[in-house]
Amino acid sequence: MAQVRENIEVAVVSENGEPLAFIPFRRTRGDVARPIADNFSDFHGCVISPESSWAADEMLRQCCLKAFYFSNVPENCLALERFVCTRREAPYIDLSQGFEEYRVSRRAAGSDEIQEALRKTRKIQRDIGPLHFEPRSTDPAVFRTLIRWKREQLQSRKLDDSFAADWVLPLLEGIANTSTDTFTGMMSVLRVGHEIVAINLGMKSRGVFHGWVTSYNRGFAKYSPGLMMITQLAQSAEENQIRRIEMGCGGEAFKKSLASGTQTFSSGTIDLRPVTRIATRGWMMTKELIRDTPLETAARSVFRQLQQAKHSVAPAFRDA
Repeated sequence: MAQVRENIEVAVVSENGEPLAFIPFRRTRGDVARPIADNFSDFHGCVISPESSWAADEMLRQCCLKAFYFSNVPENCLALERFVCTRREAPYIDLSQGFEEYRVSRRAAGSDEIQEALRKTRKIQRDIGPLHFEPRSTDPAVFRTLIRWKREQLQSRKLDDSFAADWVLPLLEGIANTSTDTFTGMMSVLRVGHEIVAINLGMKSRGVFHGWVTSYNRGFAKYSPGLMMITQLAQSAEENQIRRIEMGCGGEAFKKSLASGTQTFSSGTIDLRPVTRIATRGWMMTKELIRDTPLETAARSVFRQLQQAKHSVAPAFRDA
């Protein structure tokens, strides 16, 4: 992030010279800290010592910050607990015992999603041709296709262009081309014959894969290409040294059906300005109440108009 965007900082909390916590943030106007990648920060948090004890509000004062907005932080960060406004569940797929064990466990739990994906995998091969899964591609043409499809999807749903900011594409492309012992960008491609069916750009670190940007060829919609992509990732997990797939926060039905379990994440704000603190907490709680309801679209529309008019009365809708 720091290579493609300014004002990225990391606060270091230490005691007797020993670090207790590392807190990444982006300093915005007015000395307000936000997640470093805005709405691309699926999970946002601190790298902490298990027994660490530190004062988050004091950290703000030492960093000359007036507020800190955090979004989807793992609940093991006790220093932020009293500043939490909302909590959400993030589903994950446990592949530590292999794909077959996962498939059997989901079937036993009453979920038919994996069986349906396998059925449609056989059907697309009967109807069209052989299916080929490439776990990691660095082909620039594939990257451009992913972004084009995703932008078309956002436009069709009348949502903001998440890729418009000048730092986003360099960030995604940089991740897609990174491969180290502890961090690898994985742009996976699913093809039938020579035609691309679906693309998923994510990240893998220490056995955990986190899907980030996914899109598919609408011409293959009846085959559920997104579901086939997740299934192919799960089937290839062992050879790609993946033991867990994170699906991010959200209550979509397919996530619940695929999930082995969930982990709780928190969002909230630390604000040293009393009046703003009350308004912001109320705003965040209101957003949580209308999330995934028809009112959410209307609220986003109103906020976009406020942004365009430069009358910023609350944190950006996407930041929580």
